Amino acid sequence: MVENIFDNTKLIPVPDKLAEELTKIANRKGISVSVYATEVLMEALRAENLGVDFKHAVDLWRLVSVNKNAGNLNIPRSNFGDLIKLHLNNGTELKEIWYDSGRWYGAYCTTQLDGDNLFNFLEKDLLLYWNLDEVEIRNEDPVLWIRCVSFSMSEELTDLLVEYLKGLFYELGYSESERDVLRGLVQIRFLKNKEN
Repeated sequence: MVENIFDNTKLIPVPDKLAEELTKIANRKGISVSVYATEVLMEALRAENLGVDFKHAVDLWRLVSVNKNAGNLNIPRSNFGDLIKLHLNNGTELKEIWYDSGRWYGAYCTTQLDGDNLFNFLEKDLLLYWNLDEVEIRNEDPVLWIRCVSFSMSEELTDLLVEYLKGLFYELGYSESERDVLRGLVQIRFLKNKEN
């Protein structure tokens, strides 16, 4: 299939640095630059034909990859809500588990992502893996604002989200300074710890 494309080739000018990167990757894969560039362009077009921006597809792959490697599970919200109700008698222990889970995931994310992209990644991560309707993380150093919205989240799950966020951002060097929480609506203000 790739060979058919070369029957009617066109030259597309690209910056030197991009051409060097393409050459390095093609050499590492043991294929020609033309074949590699064609494969990349075909995948970009495939994403577009599916109605997905190629950058978004790559970002989503990164999200899924980090979560898969962290051992995270995707559980339907309705089943998860029932599971939480089973543990209401031991709510304190359950909150500690979610706080610790947030801390662990925060530590893991710092090993996988650079600091500049971490908050953008976490916005998308929380939106997808907590099945939220809206997420906003605003960094106004040393203040970090977190806002999460879910129109169908139970009060119990909202409480666990708060614990998870506290653990996650504690591990990233922030302490909670203020919060406003209603069922399905979480707004937390964090302050950067002085030692960070």
